[in-house]
Amino acid sequence: MKIKMFLALTGLLLVSLACALTPAGSTPTPTALPPTDTPSGPTATPGECTITANSTLTMYNRPSTAAQVFSTQGAGFSTQVTAQTADGWFGFDPGVAQAANIGVFRLRWIDGSGDVTLSGDCAGQPVVVPPEPTLCYEMPMGDVTVYTTADAASAVIATLHTEDYAALQGQTSAGDWFLLDLAQGNTDLSGSGWISSMDLNMNGPTCGSIPVTTP
Repeated sequence: MKIKMFLALTGLLLVSLACALTPAGSTPTPTALPPTDTPSGPTATPGECTITANSTLTMYNRPSTAAQVFSTQGAGFSTQVTAQTADGWFGFDPGVAQAANIGVFRLRWIDGSGDVTLSGDCAGQPVVVPPEPTLCYEMPMGDVTVYTTADAASAVIATLHTEDYAALQGQTSAGDWFLLDLAQGNTDLSGSGWISSMDLNMNGPTCGSIPVTTP
């Protein structure tokens, strides 16, 4: 009985305190609810760049009109740009299976000086070193050791990494070693060196006609 009376008195005291803290004639301020999202239509994500064709548009495998044609699209074609060259070409991922293509070789290219419209953060897209339109390149899928001669016992002159590339300019008669021109590519290296055929991952229209070179 004493416990029930104590609980009742406690309840009355809490009610009295609540009334004392609330000014007469006022109503409690409702708790603010989290804001709800209001649909406002699609908006561009910061950093994105879109290129749109205003008339018939030709796209290339490499950033040059001398390169192999990838596709031709009509006015209204639009795609997201992911890279650019210093001379005004814009690269995009075509979204098709490409075997072992790596880095810049996965992209297809549109001439920005053509009849196109650019929108978004196009100036902020990464600038890449463009591969030449007709050369065959080594495009490593991992670290690749470059040797002075066609012999793994010779001195190491460089190590190529994923997304590096350098032009292939020769091979041994047995096809087990390949000569790289390190100045033709994006490595900022000079000179030439040899890689084992075990590390070979090629891309280019002339890869089937690499000349035999005496080491």
